[in-house]
Parts: sequence; structure tokens; C-alpha cells
Amino acid sequence: MNRFTEDLFLIPAAEEWVPRTPSQLLHELGVRLDSKQDQCRAVASWLETHEPSPFLRRCLKMDRLIDVSSQPRSSGHSAA
Repeated sequence: MNRFTEDLFLIPAAEEWVPRTPSQLLHELGVRLDSKQDQCRAVASWLETHEPSPFLRRCLKMDRLIDVSSQPRSSGHSAA
């Protein structure tokens, strides 16, 4: 062994790449330059089979790529 490999700790790669930002997700879905309506449809389809991180979900809401009213609430409180 040499000094470049002795301290090399490898970790297994994740089985599936997970986007961290809306831009990464739109690029991965191939709709980055499409209309907002097409982007929303692509994101909704992706969400049917994937669970986004809390940060990504928050960013998708801020970018109006998901319908905030149709998303499940994280707390058990009802809006009064």
C-alpha cells in the first residue's frame, strides 16, 4: 500500500441518485426548459414513486412545482 490508498475509506454508493434541488430534479426528468405546467406534471409523476427530502419538498412548494393544498400535512393539527 502507498500513502494514497492507506487512508482511503470507501463507502458504498447509494442505489439510486436522489436530487437535492428542484433544478436537479427537473434536469433529471428532462423538463428543465419545458413549460411550468409540464414541469408540474413531471414532478407530480415522480412524486408518485419517490419520497423527496424535506428540503426538496419545501423548495418544490416555494417554486410552485407542487400543489401545496394537495400535499399531506406534517403535523396532526387541523386548520381552523
